[in-house]
Amino acid sequence: MAAAGVLRAWAQSGTRPPRTLALADFADEEGARFGRSLFGSSTVAGSLEAADLAGATDAEGRRAAEVLAECGVDLNRMAAASARLERVGSYLELHIEQGPVLDSQGAPLTAVTGCAGIERLHLEFSGQAAHAGTTPMWMRQDAGLAAAETALAVERIATEEGGVGTAGRLDMHPGIVTAVPGGAVLAVDLRHGEAAQLTRMLERVREAAEETARERGCELGEESIWRIEPVAFDRELVDLAADVAGGRRLASGALHDAAAIAGVRPAAMLFVPSIGGVSHAREEDTAEADLRAGIEAFARLANAVASRD
Repeated sequence: MAAAGVLRAWAQSGTRPPRTLALADFADEEGARFGRSLFGSSTVAGSLEAADLAGATDAEGRRAAEVLAECGVDLNRMAAASARLERVGSYLELHIEQGPVLDSQGAPLTAVTGCAGIERLHLEFSGQAAHAGTTPMWMRQDAGLAAAETALAVERIATEEGGVGTAGRLDMHPGIVTAVPGGAVLAVDLRHGEAAQLTRMLERVREAAEETARERGCELGEESIWRIEPVAFDRELVDLAADVAGGRRLASGALHDAAAIAGVRPAAMLFVPSIGGVSHAREEDTAEADLRAGIEAFARLANAVASRD
């Protein structure tokens, strides 16, 4: 809506903008259904290929290609979308922070310097399903406990490395209260603003999972879901964003479409506060005054970028 406001303002001004302005509305930034974030923007940027999603399935076992087809998207033809970037000079994005920094500081907005890198994977533990009442504790090959111990290791390692780590999903099989889990799949999301630390986090989590699996008598498998290196936004655009944001700058721990576009075009972002820092929850909200300030600042930034020599 902020971008629509910029277009509307120029349309009502009776004059032509210094450069052509276009609104981008990318599909599936979050990637929650298939685990592959930034579907639309990374497709346009050329960093996502059809093969990357060919085998992806959702929680119900439906394939990405089938679901996309229902929405009029042909997975095998999506690479053609990259042609849409040919005339694009810069990309700007306005977003809520999705964290507590701005709200705790009482700041209305900030420039965003870049996005943290992400390693997202499934760790699959294979033990032996057994009767919950007749199998002695010392004879169990409990895949569920191996996964649970690894989840705690994710928390510890992320804290020690100065990043963030989340074990956002744990599926156990056969998944009944009267059986020792013979299989477990743990979904892990690791994030860090520095590539070397992110790599070290991943290596340490793998080592912890291997050790836990071995101690529990389980086999360990791994499936990489998705990864992206830390992204730094264009320095000149970030400076312009900071000019309209009172000089404030902040790195983003969340991922945004700008991170995909930044690989092929100059990009920058503005954040407005999230009340209480809450996001990805029903309580997520931003005060109207902050929304208004953010939209006005976004318009000033867009006009500043469009007016550059």
